[in-house]
Amino acid sequence: MAPDGSPVAIYRRLSAGETPQLIHDAIAPGSTILELGSGAGRLTHPLQALGHVVVAIDNSFAMLRQVRAAPTLLADMAAPPLHAQFDVVLLASHFINAAERCERARLFGVCAGHVGPNGVVLIERYEPDFARTVAHSSTEVNGVGIEWTVLQRDGDLLDAAVTYRLGGESWTQRFRAAVLDDAAFEAEARAAGLRVDRWLTPQRDWARLTRSAPRSPGI
Repeated sequence: MAPDGSPVAIYRRLSAGETPQLIHDAIAPGSTILELGSGAGRLTHPLQALGHVVVAIDNSFAMLRQVRAAPTLLADMAAPPLHAQFDVVLLASHFINAAERCERARLFGVCAGHVGPNGVVLIERYEPDFARTVAHSSTEVNGVGIEWTVLQRDGDLLDAAVTYRLGGESWTQRFRAAVLDDAAFEAEARAAGLRVDRWLTPQRDWARLTRSAPRSPGI
């Protein structure tokens, strides 16, 4: 298990679906990518296959052991000990929906601090209308049953659990998340020096951000 309760066996099994192509279409060919919270390489490997150079950061050694042919760094993704900038900073898996605003500020700050002057930041969030209304959902991906249940709501904060089932075994991971609507997302990004360039999907769950233009003196 990863420190946040994610089961490594499950994340080794899950495919990335259409997400690598979505990312690839939003960035320049052959980009250098800093992937925050890479897990077992679900996105890392297909992005490498699409011609990008990926550096994978995660706080789970067990997860990083699954990453092939990419530099890895065992570290807190909200405070990586790196002094480098990349063409792309990638924050997938709804990490930006962290319940604490200070944690979200740290993540936005890491994204802003590690993207090059002409680079882009790609962030995945929970689609706000879904997150505000869902009580229970279930699906199956690559033979893995995934059941998502909201246990309690407090305004735009929710306590939830996701249960994975595979081969007669099950793993349940509990988490707390915040709903970030467009206004909140854009305001918190702006506070870190980023602006939303465009949304990549009709449901607006993936954002493409760039550095904010510096203000002219006296403005």
